[in-house]
Amino acid sequence: MSLTGKLVILLITILHAGCATFSSGYTPEPVTTASSYTHSDPVSPQDISFSVDLISEIGKFDVLSKEGIIDEVKEKLRTIGLYKKIVYVPFRKKESKHFHFQVIISGTTEEESLVLSYMSGLTMMLIPVGLDYYSDMSVFVIEKNNEVFSASASEKFI
Repeated sequence: MSLTGKLVILLITILHAGCATFSSGYTPEPVTTASSYTHSDPVSPQDISFSVDLISEIGKFDVLSKEGIIDEVKEKLRTIGLYKKIVYVPFRKKESKHFHFQVIISGTTEEESLVLSYMSGLTMMLIPVGLDYYSDMSVFVIEKNNEVFSASASEKFI
């Protein structure tokens, strides 16, 4: 086989290797609502605390980072404008008004993905391989050590 033929085969092999992530659409689109709160309302903004638990059941894959979730939550709570002071604290040090966010990542483990990728590699990507990842997100609103509200959403990534 000529050098050009080998390069064409190599190029085809490289271009057809890869992975894609698609949202399955399980999580509903966020609803944008306007707050009716104004600074002239008799209720003054409150101080709140929040905590984040990131539980990974898939091993050491870094699908999400806890620091990224903390930054995103803090920014979203700040843009609402309903809270005077927003602080991240561990759950056991919560204040009288507290939001607890729990994110669970599950799906294909390291061992399973190693076997599947090895099999796919040996067949030069002729056997398609799919890995599933799921995220379950919950928020708990706690006032004076009593849970007053909770909500959750799930998403499957394929």
